[in-house]
Amino acid sequence: MFRLTLLLTPIAFLIALHPVAAEPPAAIEWVSPDAWIVAEITRPDVLLDRAFSDDVVAAVTSLAAYKEAMAKPETQQAMYLVNYFKGRYNSDLPTLLRKLAGGGITLAVGPNESNLLIVECEDVELLKDFHEFLLTHARDDAKAKGRPDPVTSAAYREVTGWSFDRGEAHAIIGNRLLVSNKPEVLKAAIDRRADADLPSFADSESYQQATQAISTDAVARVYANMSVLKAIPDLKKALSTNENPLATLLFAPFQRSLREANWVT
Repeated sequence: MFRLTLLLTPIAFLIALHPVAAEPPAAIEWVSPDAWIVAEITRPDVLLDRAFSDDVVAAVTSLAAYKEAMAKPETQQAMYLVNYFKGRYNSDLPTLLRKLAGGGITLAVGPNESNLLIVECEDVELLKDFHEFLLTHARDDAKAKGRPDPVTSAAYREVTGWSFDRGEAHAIIGNRLLVSNKPEVLKAAIDRRADADLPSFADSESYQQATQAISTDAVARVYANMSVLKAIPDLKKALSTNENPLATLLFAPFQRSLREANWVT
């Protein structure tokens, strides 16, 4: 017993000096409680396996629209970036995407056309390398065209936020990439990350009911706050009228359900 105590004492001391990092809260806890629509992809690996299966790839690459898109300069530039990282990390595209987004993807859309994207990566070094490459490219491209440096950055609550232009703001927090079209939305997410007592979308009773209604095996889920969306004039009109008799016959029950629903998932 005495020998066991001698063995465990230094281990306990090391743990005290270097406590095990707590699991970060779910990404949904960084989303504003006033979000209208929230999409969560909890198993990106399953979707990637399907997207890159032989039959899907063959079907997509045979489309005329795909061939036209691949011929565009911006697509060629994007493919240069993809090929660069494929060579740098000796990986194919599906593997790179799994490393960048394999932990999950959360997209929230809210009032004033705001949105917040949270991507959880499996390889933080790849994420940082990818970000640094984009920063360098944006600066080099602006310099070559005689334009001012488009990259700006600022610290907020010990988190560095970045922007390539006025319509985008992003930050890397741990293994998560946060991107928003409004700096204040990004700051609000950082606030929730720093203060767990602030209200979040995860606290919504209707969201909790919606998640309980979905199978735990679901690869992805989308939540819509119908109590807010029904106030949008165009949607309100679409739910209340239908001039096509056949459509009325087929979709009337669905329309009625949407009119009466507080949330849809």
